[in-house]
Amino acid sequence: MEEILRLALKKADAADVFYSESDGVLARNSLDRVEACKSSRESGYGLRVVHKGRTGFAYFTRVEDAKRAVDEAVRTAKLLPKENLALPSPSRPKPVKSFDRRVTKVDEDSAVDMLLAMVNGASEKALPVKGEVSAGTSTHRIINSEGVDLESKETTFFAYEEAKKGKSLSYDEHSSSRITSTQPIGFKAGEWASLGNGAKPVAFKGRICLSVEALSSFFASAVLEQFNGESARRKKTTWANSLNKRVMHPRINVVEDPHIPWAQPTAAFDDEGRPTRKKSLIRNGVLKKFLYDSRTAALSKAKPTGSGFRPSYSVAPETSVTNIVLNPSEKCNAFANSGLFVRELMGFHNMNSVTGDFALTITLGFTLKNGEFDKPVRGSILRGNIFSALKDNPMFDKKALTRDWFTSPRMCFDAEVVK
Repeated sequence: MEEILRLALKKADAADVFYSESDGVLARNSLDRVEACKSSRESGYGLRVVHKGRTGFAYFTRVEDAKRAVDEAVRTAKLLPKENLALPSPSRPKPVKSFDRRVTKVDEDSAVDMLLAMVNGASEKALPVKGEVSAGTSTHRIINSEGVDLESKETTFFAYEEAKKGKSLSYDEHSSSRITSTQPIGFKAGEWASLGNGAKPVAFKGRICLSVEALSSFFASAVLEQFNGESARRKKTTWANSLNKRVMHPRINVVEDPHIPWAQPTAAFDDEGRPTRKKSLIRNGVLKKFLYDSRTAALSKAKPTGSGFRPSYSVAPETSVTNIVLNPSEKCNAFANSGLFVRELMGFHNMNSVTGDFALTITLGFTLKNGEFDKPVRGSILRGNIFSALKDNPMFDKKALTRDWFTSPRMCFDAEVVK
């Protein structure tokens, strides 16, 4: 990598070289049979150059292609407008827990064993439909012309199962950096499918209780983009002009915490070589911060926030969010204060991510009576606006739950459900 950097600096003012190597195993089931099991391995380099204030990028998989990549990155830089991107200086990031040695020992045979354990769990309550178990290890290294030289090693473990009972279809999943027992994941999928058997559409107007799974989908589909500094600069978000203004209810606090042990996006430093840190995004309902990578920070005349991540070595860094924690200052018994619980929704791809308007199909829900599940619901349409729901008068359950990158209590808000 050092030689690649030297080659780049012969033609550019500054540069960084990113290396990524990953290997893993994936097993899938169809009904109660193993459908496929395969191992994979991938590695490659991402090269970014800064020349006369302009930035260029290229990627390659073979070291012998480095010179071609340097020429391509410099040629690209000359065609683009000035951004005056500044690369980070050396630092000592805080260590995080993101490597489970047990994951590295998962081979095709053990992946199949874990998959079948999950299938058997689902079979106790329902019919397993499809699912997968995957385990992998990745190594990343970033060096730059300012002297940054950082390396990280992470593991990933993912398990997902769908189950069916009658016309009721449901799922459960687990995603983190460490391995877990898969049988309970399958069992939970089967249990939810069984509970939803016989579901019918209902009409309802009043207080809805959202599962953490559903709330995380709202955040992923519309809310997270509001924190993107580049989107705000381009006026592409609802909160573009709302820094230090109230955008949620005063009882809501939202923190990005990249250091949560074993969470999937946990990272000590971003893919540009900047240390990550815990950041308050919403405090007492007030928007406190936008997120930036080096490029978007330069364009916005802001400071980078350690948010420059790459989905692959073949892509230049872009602003991304890690772990989100929603921590309300007031809590209640969510079920006792609601008339309908919604666990699963379908149609987020049709949601208006700019305005927050939604009309989503309930695929699994339950009417509530005396704080308990009463009748299963499926097929109704939940209508509303997620930004209004978060701002008007949302209430939150007493217990926080974690689903992948998202930690929050269940949220209750007023909405309308139509058949």
